[in-house]
Amino acid sequence: MAKWRIQRSCERGPFAPSLSLRFFNNPHTLGRLLLAVIFVVFATTVSLGFIVGSGTDSTVLEVTPPPADISAAPTTEVSVEPSAEPSPSPSADVMVAVVSAEPSVEPSAEPSEEPSEEPSEEPSTEPSEEPSEAPSVEPSPSAVLSSVPSAEPSVAPIVVPSVTPTPAATPTPTPTPTLTPTPTPTPAPENKIYLPIIKLHHFVEDGEACNDETITRSKFEEIMDTLEEYGYTTISAAQLIAWRNGTGKLPDKPVMLSIDDGYRSNYSIAYPIIHAHKGKAIVATVGWSIGRNTFLNETDPIYPHFSWSEAAVMMSDGGLEICSHTYNMHGPSQEAGGEGYYGVGKRSGETDDEYYARMLEDFSKMESLIKENVGRTSGVFVYPYGKNDRTSEKVLDELGIPISLITIEGMNELKQGGSLRRLKRYDIMEETDLDELFGLWDEYYEK
Repeated sequence: MAKWRIQRSCERGPFAPSLSLRFFNNPHTLGRLLLAVIFVVFATTVSLGFIVGSGTDSTVLEVTPPPADISAAPTTEVSVEPSAEPSPSPSADVMVAVVSAEPSVEPSAEPSEEPSEEPSEEPSTEPSEEPSEAPSVEPSPSAVLSSVPSAEPSVAPIVVPSVTPTPAATPTPTPTPTLTPTPTPTPAPENKIYLPIIKLHHFVEDGEACNDETITRSKFEEIMDTLEEYGYTTISAAQLIAWRNGTGKLPDKPVMLSIDDGYRSNYSIAYPIIHAHKGKAIVATVGWSIGRNTFLNETDPIYPHFSWSEAAVMMSDGGLEICSHTYNMHGPSQEAGGEGYYGVGKRSGETDDEYYARMLEDFSKMESLIKENVGRTSGVFVYPYGKNDRTSEKVLDELGIPISLITIEGMNELKQGGSLRRLKRYDIMEETDLDELFGLWDEYYEK
């Protein structure tokens, strides 16, 4: 309306100057103009903020580098491209732009000495139809802002990308390792042996009569041959003691030969056969009977017994060992001139101390005789009739005799470092089946 009035006044000619002055001199008119300008600026700002702020996608601010001549900088243009479709979350993306604090200088494309007299009646809120020169960012629509920076260097826009929280991964529980129990080492089997011991007494020539304690020359030769066939090796008492003490070794299948009572046939028949087989044997003799063929009464005959000189011969090559069978506890009866002792045992009315003293005297006397006549003892004691008790074993401990033999039949299972006392023995007679007996022994090795 004001513009129309000015044009009409100009058309009236001479009234134009007066009308123009009257328009500008009217304070009410000037106030309305200022309010209109303020309203336009405010509306424009709100519109731009609404359009930019309502965008659902990322908005990119592009600041054009300063031109060489600030006066030739292009006019600020705002190009807003509407979002293709609303975003489900307005706060999905955020743009932060840092703008210089000093106002930009925006020269007009056509400078005029006089300011514009007429502001536009209504501010335009429509976006410019002129496309922005800045390329749009695909795939999201964008608003491009080109502005003329101030004379100071521009600050590059800071774009904070949206951060999509990554869900924390559910920690996979570390499986507790199953402790495999360390297997308990199986201890090595103790060093042990099976030791069969053969018990023999008297030998006769083939064709002579035999009793339960007598075998022929041929039978004894058969024993030695069959032992070798079954892989058995005869050992001495010294070898057994050394093995028990851990200072010696034994053959795989050891066997011991024990010959009781000291008959002269041990020297005349058994010894040559043992020597021929390079074997070993223990010969247990009774002290009072050595070299005799009668009882102590000098009238009642007995089987002849070898002498000390013959005993020394058998001991000389290491094949046979002479050991104690007591000095006077194997008969004879008092009628025959003996003490009447038949094996180890406490006599009626005898105290423990008296009994111990009697055993110690007898065993010691025989050990001394053996050492005196053949040079050394064997460390073996053979119980007459197999009788034994704790007192007799204590006496052997005192004398340092490690091996004792009894008459009970059975296999001996011995451990290295263990006891060698009261070892069992097998009787062999003229009618004994050797294959059956030795086969029985082999069953122990097959277990």
